[in-house]
Formats: sequence, C-alpha cells, structure tokens
Amino acid sequence: MVNMDEYKKILISRTDRLGDVVLSTPVIKSLRQAYPNAYIAMMVRPYTVDIVAGNPDLNEVIICDKKRIHKSWLSSIRFAYWLKRKQFDLVLILHSTNRVNLISWLARIKRRVGWSRKMGFLLTDKLPYLKRKALKHEMDYNFEMLEYLNIPVVSREPVVYVPEEIEEKVRKLLEEEGIKETDKYIAVHPDASCRSKKWPLDRFEALCAKTIKENKLKCVIIGGPGSEDLGKRIKRSNKDNICDLTGKLTIKETAAVLKNAAIVVSNDSGPVHLATAVGTPVIAIFGRKHKDLGPNVWGPVGKNDIALQKDVGCEECLPHDCPKNYECLNALTVDEVYSKIMGSGLNI
Repeated sequence: MVNMDEYKKILISRTDRLGDVVLSTPVIKSLRQAYPNAYIAMMVRPYTVDIVAGNPDLNEVIICDKKRIHKSWLSSIRFAYWLKRKQFDLVLILHSTNRVNLISWLARIKRRVGWSRKMGFLLTDKLPYLKRKALKHEMDYNFEMLEYLNIPVVSREPVVYVPEEIEEKVRKLLEEEGIKETDKYIAVHPDASCRSKKWPLDRFEALCAKTIKENKLKCVIIGGPGSEDLGKRIKRSNKDNICDLTGKLTIKETAAVLKNAAIVVSNDSGPVHLATAVGTPVIAIFGRKHKDLGPNVWGPVGKNDIALQKDVGCEECLPHDCPKNYECLNALTVDEVYSKIMGSGLNI
C-alpha cells in the first residue's frame, strides 16, 4: 500500500517527442491518485509543453530545452542547480538520456528512477532496459516504472486537455476556411519524421477526393512546420472542400482540430496519439515491419483506433535503407483505407 506522504515533491521527466509525451500522460493521473497532496511537476521539451499544459493533476510544467537554452553542458549544470532549489524527493525518468540523468543527480533528487542505460549509474533505481525486445507497448513500459514503485495504474487512457478558448479559436478558423460548426470532416496528417513512415502523398490526395465525392465530407489537412508543401499539393485537387492548415497551428490548436473531427487518418506519428488523447478514432498507417517500430509498440491505443500495416514478406526490415523502396507502404491501397473509414461505425 502506498504511503501518501512518502513523497512531497515529484518530478516526471519525458524529454523526447510528441507521441511519447502523450503516451506518458496516464502516469500523471496515477501519481496524483497515489499522492493527492504532493507537488507534481513534469519536465518536457519546449515543443511538447502544450501536451501537458493545463493538466489539472500537475502543479508545474518545467522546460528542458536541450536544443537551445540548455544545449551546452555548462548551461545544463546551471539548470540542475536551479532545479535543486525545488527540492524534489522523487524523479521518474521515463526517457533516459545522459543529460537528464546527470541533471537529476546534480539536482540532488533523493530517489532517481529510470532505465539502466545512458549514464544509468547516476540513478538510485535502475530498471532493465528491454524496450528493443518489443515485449510490450511503449505505454506499458511507463506503467512498469509505476509498478516498480508499487503505485497502482488507475488509467490507461492518454489525455490532452484543450481549453474552451482554443476550441473557439479553431472553430472560427475553420469557419473562415469554409467549414461550418455543423459540417463533418476528416482530419488527415500526411507527414512523418522519416520516409519509412510516409504513405505516398498521391494516396492521401485520392483518399480525400474519394471521401469528399462519395460522402460529402470535408477534409482538413494538418502538419507541423515543413509540411506546407504537402498540404498545398493535396488541396489543389479540391479547393472548395479541403482545408489546408499545415504549418498554421500550435499543438493545442491541432488537438482541437482533431477533437472535433469525425475520424483522423495519419501516418505513424505524434498526431496518432494526440487524436486518441482527445477521444477521436484514428486510422494509423504503418510501414516498417520492424519488431520495435511497429503497431505492437507504437500503435494507437484507443478502443476504436485502427492500425494498418501490410506484410510484403521482408525477412528483415531495414527502415532507413529499404531495398524494396518501401513496398509495404505502397501495398496499402486507397480503397483499403477508405473501407476502414466507412466501417468505423461513425455514420459518416
């Protein structure tokens, strides 16, 4: 049984990507339930702040900017001494890095729990790092840390809070783009962090065209900075029914767009998990059939979510040097994805 007064100040650290942070949000609720009186903070990178901002179970969000402000080791040491003044009793390092392990040690956090890697000798509690064996979903590895501390897992649902003012701002933006509040639309994310995760763009274009023609639905294209060309290319096929918001939204605003969509279609990337966290069904497209890169580890976790992946007989997946020109992605047809949209039970 958890001693509710054992830890007065708790820090959760997750300094990697958007989807990883989203999948870590159930940890916040479990810690709050176990330690209702504790001061709980979460340390993230600048661009993922929106994922945890406004979470009622957090007292503070701390930014660790390893790309800019805290890039040098000297600035990281200064940051550690600033963190030391906060007097945390416990840190859960969900994504171990040399920098975070060192900062936690220099900050003299009494109990430092993380994975046995990346200067793991600086931790007080080292859990075996088995992620590359792909034994479970990424979210379950987060729970493994809670279980190690005998903290009950009270929720398995990622959550991102979207303020009403952000939803209202997005409603107005969509209306300016010709999408009324009563219009149903699908949200489409055609980008990803690497080629091995990208379904051909012309398939997304054809999917939007088919959905618009046969179901009178509109399409909203989303994507971060750098995705603008993709949005423009899809929009050219039907300017009246496709809304291109690539490069125009914050993460919180993207979450609002996804929250109000009928369904989301996305490559394997952060918006897949963001859609789940705001309660919208998502169809996630996976390419690389690699044991620790596939939907068994990174698939969407919502009860109505679907992961699509084609097996083209690769004995070994070489995701960054594919000799088959990503045949697994090319093998997935527009009709197959469209049939999943129509079979989603959303009456669209």
